[in-house]
This record gives sequence, structure tokens and C-alpha cells, in this order.
Amino acid sequence: MSETTSDNTALPDNKFRLSGCREILTLSAGAIMIERQVVALEEAVEKNPELAFDIAKALVETTCRTILIDRGHPIDKNWTMPQLFKETTKKLQFLPDETEVDPKIAENLRKTTQSFATIILSLAEIRNAGGFASHGKDAYDQGITDTIQAQFVARSADAIVHFLFRVHRNYAGPLARTPRKSYTDKPEFNQFIDDQHDEGIKILNLDPYKASEVLFYTDINAYSDLLAEYESGAFKEDAE
Repeated sequence: MSETTSDNTALPDNKFRLSGCREILTLSAGAIMIERQVVALEEAVEKNPELAFDIAKALVETTCRTILIDRGHPIDKNWTMPQLFKETTKKLQFLPDETEVDPKIAENLRKTTQSFATIILSLAEIRNAGGFASHGKDAYDQGITDTIQAQFVARSADAIVHFLFRVHRNYAGPLARTPRKSYTDKPEFNQFIDDQHDEGIKILNLDPYKASEVLFYTDINAYSDLLAEYESGAFKEDAE
């Protein structure tokens, strides 16, 4: 049976495909940027192997950024690819409850997880040396024209993206995309917080920041916990 894209367009049976990424796309509707990069990478492996290095790197970066944004963590635009990956993995729980896992198995899983950092670093270095759209080259440079190396890089990125997304969602079954929270979703709650801190949050000589806004963008988990209490009526009971 042929695989399809998100718009149900059939893929030829002999086409190079990123099965891990396509599983994520099937289960996570709306990941348009990742879908575009997946399609572009699949085509580049066969038609422009050099370009595959650049797209594979971009695909992993997009995945890391998506995970960090989903989890409400800030992103430094100056991070290198390895730094971005490292910050992303800090926010994920890769292992199950170790009290239910044999210690040796848990240790081996941890070592496997750590090896991803090496793959990411190597991917970035390969891209810098062989990527079609990377640093300038001599006009007669033949570059990397064999699809074998391009397939290796593409499949490495495919495995990483699939693993990160599965861990991120932390589901054994369908990866239903969790709607992202927006600061403007709960104006009444935001006003409630700001009323408790009517002078705002003062930082040096800058204009005061709204307390609710600072809380939302710096600690989304604490914001969510307080929101749950607010909606349960806990703060009304305290006031009484």
C-alpha cells in the first residue's frame, strides 16, 4: 500500500521516504513547516544529495524549536545546532520510571540518548563541509553527488525527529497535538494576577512589566497551576 502526504497524494512505492517523520506528520496535523522540509529532504536525497545535508539540519532544528515552543521555553537565536539540541533534551524525559526498569537497561538507554548529541554535532559538521547551500566553494568543486551519504544523513535526521517527537508527546498511541497556550487566552485571570501586583514587575529603569505576563513567559507551569486553582474557585474561598 502506497504512503500518502497530508493532502492524500499517493507517494510512488519506489520513492525514498522518511518513515519516522511521516508517522509524526500523520499523527500531528498542522505541522506544515516540518512537512515541507520532509518532502524537500526526500526529493533532495535522490535529485540533489548536497542539498540534503542542509535540509536535514534544518529539519532537526525545526523539530527542536517546535518542542521548546510547545513547552513554553525561550529560544536563544544565537544557539548553534548542538546547543539547540542540548537545550531541547534538557526539557524532555527520555527514560521511563527507573524504579520499574532494570538498572542496567536504564543505564544503556541513557548512553544511547547521549549518543544523539554526537550525531547532531557530526550532522552540523557534515553540513558545513558538504552542504550545497552552506559556505562558499570553488566553482569546480564536485561536492557530494552520491546518494548513499545523503541517505545516511537523512535517515539519521528521520530517527532523531521521530524519537524527539514521541518522547515530547509522551504517548504510546496517537500523538494528538496539544494546543499551545496563548497569553491572551485568559484575560480575566491575567487581570486577577495583575491586581495583586498593581505596581507591576520593575527591572532597573525599564517600564514595569505586567506580573501575569512575566509569569506566563518565564514559568508556564506555575502559570498553569495558578490558573487551575483560579478556575476551581480556590482564590474566592481564600478571599472569603
